[in-house]
Amino acid sequence: MVEKNHQYALALFSICCLGFAFRIYNINVSLWCDEMMQAVAASAEWQDVFDIMTGYCSSPPLDYIIMKIVILCFGQADWVLRMPAVLFGIASIPVFYFFSRSLVEQKTALTASALLALSPFAIAYSQEARMYSIFLFLSLLSFIAALRLAEKNSFRHSMLLGIINGLLVLAHYFGIFVIAYEIIFFMAVVLYSGEKKRRIELLMISLLISFFFFLPWLPFLLSQLVTYGGKELGYALNADSNFFKIFLSSFSTDKSYLDGWAYSYLLIFLSSIVIAGYKKEKKILFVALGVFLILGTLFGLNFFKKMVTPRNAIFLLPLFLFICAYGITSALNFFKINFKLSIAVSILLVLWPAVLYHRAGPKGHKQPWKEVSEYIRQHPAGKEKIFITDPVDRGFLAYYADPEATCSVMKKDWSVYKNDPSWKIWVIDEAVITAMREKRFSGWVVAPSFLMGRTYNDYFFKNYRQLLSQLLGPPVKQFYNQAGPLQLFHVQAAP
Repeated sequence: MVEKNHQYALALFSICCLGFAFRIYNINVSLWCDEMMQAVAASAEWQDVFDIMTGYCSSPPLDYIIMKIVILCFGQADWVLRMPAVLFGIASIPVFYFFSRSLVEQKTALTASALLALSPFAIAYSQEARMYSIFLFLSLLSFIAALRLAEKNSFRHSMLLGIINGLLVLAHYFGIFVIAYEIIFFMAVVLYSGEKKRRIELLMISLLISFFFFLPWLPFLLSQLVTYGGKELGYALNADSNFFKIFLSSFSTDKSYLDGWAYSYLLIFLSSIVIAGYKKEKKILFVALGVFLILGTLFGLNFFKKMVTPRNAIFLLPLFLFICAYGITSALNFFKINFKLSIAVSILLVLWPAVLYHRAGPKGHKQPWKEVSEYIRQHPAGKEKIFITDPVDRGFLAYYADPEATCSVMKKDWSVYKNDPSWKIWVIDEAVITAMREKRFSGWVVAPSFLMGRTYNDYFFKNYRQLLSQLLGPPVKQFYNQAGPLQLFHVQAAP
C-alpha cells in the first residue's frame, strides 16, 4: 500500500512538473490590452490605484493589489507581471487533485489533475497577468473548504470557508456563483443529515465572514456599477456549441480541425454523466447538476445583458474536467486497463491542443507590441514620430514605445482620437495622410493585423491597408500572429 501511495505521489508530482513546463514556456511575450491596463493601474501610487480601478476598470481589487506588491518588489518586466498567474495556475493542479480525492478514488483524482494540467484554457489564463488564474485557484480552495465544512460541521471550517469566499469575490465578482452553488450544496446536506440547525448557523456565519471581508470594497463596487452598469460589452457567453469549443481548445489555437476533438471531449462529459446515473453515483451527479445550473444561469443572464464571457466561467472548468475524469477511469476500469495506461490516456487526450496552443502563437488581438518597439529602438533615425491606425492601439504601443506617455494615454486618453504634439505616437488621420503624401513627415507607421479600437474616419477605417500600401510601399518588417501580419513601414520626409 505504501508503495502504491508513493507511485501516486510520484505521478502527481510528474503531472505538476508537466503543467509547470507548459505554463512557464514563452511567458515573456508582449502583454495584451487587458494586461497592460491592469499593469498601468497597479504601477500607480497606492492612493491612486483604487481610483483608477473604479474609474477605468470593472474588476475587484485582489489581483491588482498582488500585482502592485510584485511591481514594488521585483519590477515590471512582462514575465514578472505574469508570474503570480503562473504560480496560481500550477498550484491549482495539486489543489484540484485534493478536491477530486475528497469525492473519488486516487486514480480518478490523478486523471482529473492531468486533464487540468494540460487544459489549453487553464494554460492560457495561467499565462495572463489577470485575475483568472487566482480565481480558479480560490474556487478550488472554496470547493474543498465547503466539503470539509459539510464533513466536520465545525466553527473553524465555517470561518475558513468564509475567509476563502471573501477573497474569492475580491478576486472576481463571479465568485458569487461559486458561493451560490455551495449554498445549494449545503441545503441538500441539511435535508439529508442531522444537526440541521447547527449546519444552517455555520453556513450563515461563513456568509457573514465573506460579506465583512468584501465590505471595505463595497463603495468602490457601487462606483463601478455607476460607471459600467449601462455599458454593453458586445461579446458574451452564447448558449451554443461554440462555448465548449472555446472552453476546450480552439479559443487559443483557432484550428478548425480541433472541432472534432472538442466535440469528442464534450461527448466524454455527457457519457460520464450517463455512467454516473447508471451506477447511482450521487456525488458525480450533484457536481454535474451544479455545472448545468450555473451554465444555465450564465446563459440566461446574457439575454438581459451581455456581460458574461467564457473566461469568466473558468471556475466551471475543474468541475467539467472532474466529470470527464470519472468517465475515463470508469471506462478504463471496465476494460481492466491498468493505472499507468489510464494516466497516459488522460495526458494524450489534452496534450495535442496544449502543444498547439504554444505553436499557434498569439491570438489575433494579442499583438507583438514589444517586438515592434524593440525593432524601432534598434533602428533609430533621429526624433521620428510613430504613427498607428487607431487610438486604442496607440495606448498599447505606448506601453512599450513611449513609456512617458503611458500614464496619460492609457489611464486618461487611451480611447481619445487626438494627437497631442508632445506624444511620440500619433493616430493616423486625414491630416497625417495628407502630410505623408506631401512627404512632410519622417517616422514609422505601425499597421496591426487586428484593430482593437475604431477611427472616426469611416473611409480610413475601411481602407487603411490600401492607403498605407499606396503611400508607403512594402513594409520593412512584418510580425506574424494568427490574425495576419503586423506590418511596420518607414516613411521619409522630403529633403
